Amino acid sequence: MVYFSIPIFELSIEISVSGGKTINHDISRINYGVNLTRYNFRGRNETLQLILQFGFTQRYELSYRIPYIDRKQKQGIGFNFDYSEPKNLAYFTDNHILQYLKYNKPLKVTKGVSVSYFYRKSFFETHNFQSATRDSQINDTIAVLNNNYFGENGTRLQLQYAFANYSFNSEHRDVIQYPLRGYQLAGYVQKTGIGFWKAPLTYSKRVYLLPNTLY
Repeated sequence: MVYFSIPIFELSIEISVSGGKTINHDISRINYGVNLTRYNFRGRNETLQLILQFGFTQRYELSYRIPYIDRKQKQGIGFNFDYSEPKNLAYFTDNHILQYLKYNKPLKVTKGVSVSYFYRKSFFETHNFQSATRDSQINDTIAVLNNNYFGENGTRLQLQYAFANYSFNSEHRDVIQYPLRGYQLAGYVQKTGIGFWKAPLTYSKRVYLLPNTLY
């Protein structure tokens, strides 16, 4: 079994609507924690990951991936749970600058759960199905300061939605990190809530236009 422990230490930087950055060196804006990953969990190539983040943005996440659940090693499943309860929250923008509120209680609590199923049809093709749900609740102080945060003129304090997606990847490149030959075809379809659809498709291929010149 292989363990990886990556420390989290970062300064949260404000990004304006126009794309500029407002640097704030306040120590209270620091995020700290740890990202723990255990590969080959139970000796079955499973991956267990735990993220514990504290400070300016508190976030916790647990994921578990089982690559094979059948003898032919073509099917797998994955689970993910995340939870956040920041006591610092951007609730409004003023002159393209995010306005934050700091409170002694959580200003927003968000919970998310997802389940994934993946099927490897062949060595080159992988299909993935995912279903997830998210639930967010805000402190009534946020609704008073910004009655459009969740809409409905500040009377809505909770937002729930579900989404599902299907993705596929057809990988025919010789080396994924730096391919010299072959091609890749990938895409996904995602449905979020009631009326939002996404369906991008990408295709990439490495070709030689001139001798010893790769594009």
